[in-house]
Amino acid sequence: VDHPVELPQVIEGAAESKTATVTINLNEKGAVIVAGKILTQDGVAQALQQRLKKMGNNPDRIRIQIRCDRNCLSKYVNQLVNRLSAMGVEKVRCAVADQ
Repeated sequence: VDHPVELPQVIEGAAESKTATVTINLNEKGAVIVAGKILTQDGVAQALQQRLKKMGNNPDRIRIQIRCDRNCLSKYVNQLVNRLSAMGVEKVRCAVADQ
């Protein structure tokens, strides 16, 4: 059964340079990896604070993509999302593999 959902809209001519995409990886043990570097939760927060500063402290200008290993426990994902939410970043994308 289909359920109505409100999908985001594409805005013609929107400049990608007005937003920044940050990909955060979680491995099977819950380690956080950003730009090839293993970071603590505090390290992720610091890196995102720096990126936020560059984006005018506007969390809507940052797109977060979370890629987690299929064997990663949900508690690690929840910790990350809670930390992001506390920073004002409330919209994230979760990557999945194509079948």
